[in-house]
Amino acid sequence: MPSPKRNVPGKLYSIADSQRCVQIGNRPGTADYRSCYRRDYARLIHSPAFRRLQGKTQLFPGTETDFFRNRLTHSIEVAQIAKTIAMKLNSECKELLDAEPSQRIDYDLIEVAALAHDIGHPPFGHNGEKALNECMQGMGGFEGNAQSLRILARLEKRLEQGVDVDQSPHRNGKDARVGLNLTYRSLASILKYDQQIGLQAREGKRIEKGFYKSEAELVANIKAAVLKESGQTVNLGEFKTIECQIMDIADDIAYSTYDLEDTFKAEFLSPLRLLWRTSRDGEALKNVHEKVNFNLEKEGIGRIDEKDLLNHVQDLFAEIFEDGNEAVLRQSLGYTELLSQQIASQSKKFAPKTVVKNVLKTIFDSKRGIQMDVPVLSAYQLSDSIAGNGYLRTSFTASLVGNAIEGVEIRYNDRCPALSKVYLNQLTRTRVEILKHLTYELTIMSPRLKVVENRGADIIKDIFDVLSKSGGERLLPEDYRDLHRYLDGAEDKKRIICDFIACMTDRYALEFYRRLHEAGESIFKPF
Repeated sequence: MPSPKRNVPGKLYSIADSQRCVQIGNRPGTADYRSCYRRDYARLIHSPAFRRLQGKTQLFPGTETDFFRNRLTHSIEVAQIAKTIAMKLNSECKELLDAEPSQRIDYDLIEVAALAHDIGHPPFGHNGEKALNECMQGMGGFEGNAQSLRILARLEKRLEQGVDVDQSPHRNGKDARVGLNLTYRSLASILKYDQQIGLQAREGKRIEKGFYKSEAELVANIKAAVLKESGQTVNLGEFKTIECQIMDIADDIAYSTYDLEDTFKAEFLSPLRLLWRTSRDGEALKNVHEKVNFNLEKEGIGRIDEKDLLNHVQDLFAEIFEDGNEAVLRQSLGYTELLSQQIASQSKKFAPKTVVKNVLKTIFDSKRGIQMDVPVLSAYQLSDSIAGNGYLRTSFTASLVGNAIEGVEIRYNDRCPALSKVYLNQLTRTRVEILKHLTYELTIMSPRLKVVENRGADIIKDIFDVLSKSGGERLLPEDYRDLHRYLDGAEDKKRIICDFIACMTDRYALEFYRRLHEAGESIFKPF
């Protein structure tokens, strides 16, 4: 097919995007009132894999309190942010404004991408991912994004009514399952990395991002469908649809903001303690600084030094008190003589944000150490208020999310609109990266959470080891046992065991482990 002329704008969506692995029509007696992407949305939210997200930890175990987010609530928040970004771009981008309604960013498709983005995450968070990756050494490894694609396109069970298709795993010795049979454009919306993962996955190595060998043919079909209208070719690693980019940005915004809110609620950190540990913990500051600059350079943004990093953190926490919120600041700090002096030193117009920023900067002077000639007690009161007061905490996170969304920009690709570039401006990207990595270093890497995660990794490895031994497949549920028997290769058999464990919730993995090693569990309780 010849490429279209450069002066002819391409379409954001084409007929090829709506194709599925197995083509279907409307069921008899039903009206055609749903778009293909709305159908995909329905298939996703009614799937067992989506429901299981409620049992997978986001940051803190859900057994501690019902306040903390899990993978399901996180995905819902990402979907809301992503849809808002799409609405912003549709209303601000001239090319999208001038387009027909059907050629503007599709909100159902955006929600599919956001709600499905974490569906491949295993139990016990990042350590669970590392554990399964080590278990699959020499077998293609394990990676959450690759598993998300595999779940949607292979593992989930759905029979297409009226369609003569063999969805068994053993047609001509190949796995012929099509999962939820989503459209190619929906599957493209979660394809963050378009390179195949190598077979080797060594312990201690950074987990390789991409897709598994088993989905290589599918990914080729996805890319062909999305690029068919434009006739464009892209280099390896450059295929990422506009919906996928929006989802990825929304995930970063949610991760950098709401995980921090959970950290405050759990009393792991407060703004003042976060600033203190950032400025005094040399290793944490170094790690955050390196990771932030690594990601900024990937985005084509210049490096920042450690002083700039600390200034950004101080600015972020001061911005909760926008000019005019005098009552909020006074209630938080109290009427202290030193605070009055700080206020009096400002201009006639009361500027709470400026007061707070000056207090923080003076307290955390990296050269002079803590200063006692400023309202330290008041600063602690303010810090505890942000962390412990639900109104202030919500105001803080809402401000962060709103400002981040305002920082989203687009570079429209006339020739291939599906690959238009969506990105955060320099200031917003810098702040999102700082908050992301601060939360990781100061919370996820903390001893209390590492103990839980390390135990989870041991549980996963033990289950994998037991199921991989001769006769271990007999312990699998019937559907997985049948798959294990039908597929011949050692790699395929290990992948089935990996699939079974990856789909577990945290609680189910712990329960399965106990049934393997402890007495007392009912033998009648189904898998």
